[in-house]
Amino acid sequence: VWRKLGRKVLEEEAARQIYDDGSYLHHSVNYHRLMLDDFSWALALGVRNGYPLSSETARKVEASMEFLRQMLDTASGKAPNYGANDGALVLPLSSCAYEDFRPALQLSYFVCKKQRALEPGPWDEPLLWLAGQSAIQDSSLQYVLPGAPASAHFSDGGYFTLRGKETWGMVRCAGYKDRPFQADQLHLDLWWRGENIAHDAGTFLYNGEGIWQNGLAHTITHNTLTVDDRDQMTRASVFLWLDWAQGKTMPVKRSSSGGIEVWQGEHDGYRKLGVTHRRTVLRVGESFWLVADDVAGEGKHATRLHWLLPECPHTLTDNHLLLETNAGMAGISWWCSGPSQESLVAAGKLVHGNSNPGDELCGWYSSVYAKKEPGISLALRSETELPVRFVTVFGLGRSPAAKVYQDKITVEGMEVQLSAVGESPIIRSVHTESGGIREVM
Repeated sequence: VWRKLGRKVLEEEAARQIYDDGSYLHHSVNYHRLMLDDFSWALALGVRNGYPLSSETARKVEASMEFLRQMLDTASGKAPNYGANDGALVLPLSSCAYEDFRPALQLSYFVCKKQRALEPGPWDEPLLWLAGQSAIQDSSLQYVLPGAPASAHFSDGGYFTLRGKETWGMVRCAGYKDRPFQADQLHLDLWWRGENIAHDAGTFLYNGEGIWQNGLAHTITHNTLTVDDRDQMTRASVFLWLDWAQGKTMPVKRSSSGGIEVWQGEHDGYRKLGVTHRRTVLRVGESFWLVADDVAGEGKHATRLHWLLPECPHTLTDNHLLLETNAGMAGISWWCSGPSQESLVAAGKLVHGNSNPGDELCGWYSSVYAKKEPGISLALRSETELPVRFVTVFGLGRSPAAKVYQDKITVEGMEVQLSAVGESPIIRSVHTESGGIREVM
């Protein structure tokens, strides 16, 4: 009786909690791992005891493991620190660090497909625990690697990735069906050579004192934009948001070689103000990322664009920040169509520019629950009549000499044509030339 009930509950919850595209209703990469480990365990036990879960449940689990593979940074084994992260790790069966998601991925692939998602490594240890020595030693088993992650779109959950060989980005734009944990529509995570160049702050504490009562869930700490210093949604309690901001996207545009990709989305979290936030993200090869944010509406509003960056030696000059990261030099340039001011906050303290509401929450990063580490928060603030546009250019391995005008951006052999401020799509066309090869979108 208990076995039948347990199987029934597992299969019903797999159908309810795992979206068709493999993403998870809790909108958290760490809770996605927790769910996947639970089902890997259940699937392995079911097979071993001659009582496997249904094929539909196995299909859902396979979709969820593919989602995790696409969220994985292959150079480091980490994933975007997105959503609630309270230290949950139900199968600590390897010596890999808590932030390393490779053990969960390798285990789920083997349980579901008798294949490896990754080359052998210390992340293989869970296979020994749940599948025995034959999982490592039997040469007759198939070890077919699925290939490197590629640009992917998980529209049910609202996750979108753009990938080169050494760099990739993940942007969030969700049409929520289940409650969100953080107010972070259009947040962008940017990775390069295993380094999280622009990252999510994480969680730190749910029930800390004062501002640290789940404080990193606010819009202000994410790599997105706030209007009039408000969250995108109404916070009702530590875990509950009302007036969910709903996002929508346009089809991704991609050049024939795949060297240029453009994504665009928007959300209605500021609809009560008569304001729409629209963002487009452009990847050009391995070196350049361009992010253009339009705030469309009427009247005068305070708009603030925020980027959370790793703590590292840095140099700030006029509209430019140069970071000496572990992956190499990374340059960031910015522009605003209206009057604006930049500020830098490190570990909650202002180090450059004028203070902004909520600065004490900024310049922090929490990779593990109850632990916070210093980072660098770059904020660009403008108080002007709408519409207004912000443009940010990331140069990886170089310092981008970007020239930004109302209708175009030029940087190192690249020209990006823009629509008028407030009009959609933001990017009209992209022209690049490198080594005598010209690409046009």
